[in-house]
Amino acid sequence: MTSLGLHESRNRFIDDLVRTIADEWNLPLKKKGSLTLKKAGIQKGVEPDSCYYVQNEPLVRGKADIRLDQDPPPDLVLEVDLSSHSLDKLSIYAALGVVEVWRYDGAQLLGYCLNSQDQSYTLISVSHVFSPLVLADLLPFIAQSLTAGETATLKAFRSWLRNFNP
Repeated sequence: MTSLGLHESRNRFIDDLVRTIADEWNLPLKKKGSLTLKKAGIQKGVEPDSCYYVQNEPLVRGKADIRLDQDPPPDLVLEVDLSSHSLDKLSIYAALGVVEVWRYDGAQLLGYCLNSQDQSYTLISVSHVFSPLVLADLLPFIAQSLTAGETATLKAFRSWLRNFNP
């Protein structure tokens, strides 16, 4: 069993990376954490490790309560999956209409993009929410945070984003 501390530290650090991307690329961002996602007509709900509104941020700005019957789903969901499998949650995220899911398993950061035609996810290497960001480019920063510390790594990541040239 993976320690809760390790899970939370990876979740919070990747959350910091998301916030830094939005900040450096001047994108709107509403972080909703582990908001319970459920919708009438769908028999299951789900709680991601973290979720975000980017493209749909103006539609939920200032809202304390998100109701998926009235509001759009998050644009991005993060699952940190160090010991169990979050892949079975993908069908629920698809039913809710979540466009992009990131899954970090301790070694890889995999992205999944919703195919609106058949409500299934396709494995992606480039984020649609933060295009043209290649998800694998985040892995060295996640690893570096364990040796150089989170503050120093976030400064290096911010510098990398400023010089980002896809």
